[in-house]
Amino acid sequence: MVAQISENVWDTVSGRYLLIPRGSKVIGTYDNQVAYGQSRVLVIWSRLVFPDGSTLVLDNLGGADQSGYSGFKGKVNRHWNSILTSAMMVSLLGAGVEMAAPTKNGDRDREDHRSILAENAAAAIAEASAQIIGREVNRQPTIKIKPGYRFMIFVQRDILFPAAWR
Repeated sequence: MVAQISENVWDTVSGRYLLIPRGSKVIGTYDNQVAYGQSRVLVIWSRLVFPDGSTLVLDNLGGADQSGYSGFKGKVNRHWNSILTSAMMVSLLGAGVEMAAPTKNGDRDREDHRSILAENAAAAIAEASAQIIGREVNRQPTIKIKPGYRFMIFVQRDILFPAAWR
């Protein structure tokens, strides 16, 4: 994950030293293990690349939104359309097999080959249906962060900027 610094960052003590020039890039990773009910993407920043190509290791600093909350808030897609479509298709397929099966006559001890085939097909479709729906229900939500999302980097320890003190 790469982001660009949009404003100059000055030291907080005197405000005279430019620490991070606008246009610098930060490189990081995000946690792709999204749990049900989660609406924020957890981001860790590991490196800062200055416009001149020099770099600074950030040692895994956390990303926060502009209010200071950890992670980036985004739009959550829980894939309901996919789950409902899968359930509908499985139901239609199962109903088709049931409708194609011949009805039994009054003699319950004797079954013809079409009945046996239809019952086995219905059982196989029911098992496959359970697996398909189970897979869709257990699908992780997707969180999308809009382009241009403004964020902060939470600095929990001092960082030495050697270039600022030369």
